[in-house]
Amino acid sequence: MRIIISGAGIGGLTLAYWLNKYGFDVVILEKATVFKRQGYILNLKKTGLQILEKMGVKQDCDEYRILFGKSQIIGQHGELLKKLNYEKVNELSESLIINRSDLHKILFENVKDKVEIKFNKSLKKVNQDVSKVNIKLNDGTSDTCDLLIGADGFESITRHLVFGDSFKKFLGLAYFAFIIENQVNQNLFDKQQEVELRGLNCYASCGTYLVNQSLSLREIGGFFTYKVDKFQPIPPDQRKEHLINKFGQYSSYYRQVFDSIQAHDFIYHNELTQIEMPTWSKGRVALIGDAAYCMTLMSGKGASMAMAGAYILAKKLAEYQYNSSGYQLAFKEYEQVLRDKIIYLQQQGVKVSKLITATNYFSYILTNAVVRIIPQSLIVKQLINLSNNEFDIDDLISAKT
Repeated sequence: MRIIISGAGIGGLTLAYWLNKYGFDVVILEKATVFKRQGYILNLKKTGLQILEKMGVKQDCDEYRILFGKSQIIGQHGELLKKLNYEKVNELSESLIINRSDLHKILFENVKDKVEIKFNKSLKKVNQDVSKVNIKLNDGTSDTCDLLIGADGFESITRHLVFGDSFKKFLGLAYFAFIIENQVNQNLFDKQQEVELRGLNCYASCGTYLVNQSLSLREIGGFFTYKVDKFQPIPPDQRKEHLINKFGQYSSYYRQVFDSIQAHDFIYHNELTQIEMPTWSKGRVALIGDAAYCMTLMSGKGASMAMAGAYILAKKLAEYQYNSSGYQLAFKEYEQVLRDKIIYLQQQGVKVSKLITATNYFSYILTNAVVRIIPQSLIVKQLINLSNNEFDIDDLISAKT
């Protein structure tokens, strides 16, 4: 069976690995010409880590683990609301914080010699019948496959061409995210200082939530969320200036970080929007990850669930590959296994987005008061619980099918 995957991201590469392992003929279409070091950090928890272990790459990923030292939450007037020490979280939580680019590189290296990956290729047209899927690509060429899987993210072209465009749920927020060379702390070379520097600074005000993360002496990251009634994309060459004008006043340190952004640095800017679909498949086409069920960064589990979807779908296709209607059963059971978990995580993401970006002064003051009085030990315990409460992937499959 020949399967074409649209998108060589985290989910697409994971799916390609497992489909190849089960003996399928796999081709990946990737719109990028070359992969660049772009994106943000990910926090993989139990489910994602189990899949990395099964793929034999968890130890490789551990080499890129980011361990945070200290964290502080600061109010809109510069007042300190809470200090946290991440040592216990690092020690006891079943999670892996890693730069998306590092995880992606490991997954790519693990699969590049096993399946065909076509760069600078994207879907332009999709037609299907009872026996095959016919596609036309951006370069004018055509191809045919037995199944087409869309793993092409939030702005999925596969979803657009096959399912339509009526599945977005806007959360009323937009965000910037980046990881850039750390030029602010280049004068620090002491190893202990570097460990202490690896922390989070969170600034909260009405309608805005800012997170600055010192990842190492080499890199620094930022995640800046703000309330909007309607999302307006900002051109890449204007994003640095927009960051300075909108968020530079919160901290002189932030201003230093923004000023250090170079012309070649990539600043991601998009809306916080979930994808809610009544079904994740249509005929011989299925979707995984953000293409099917984007949960936004607020869920903190998008990468894990993309990998889970890839693992489950591949496993089900392998289970039914000798059945004449096997792909239909596989698509049905893939969705049956995962849908309830996705719905729950999307609901949690909405709650988190409302909590951290209070849109009126009363709720902002109330939230800050709660943050002040909650003991650090309770917050640390909750962070550990959140990291360790994901499902066992094989147990879930057994329970649901």
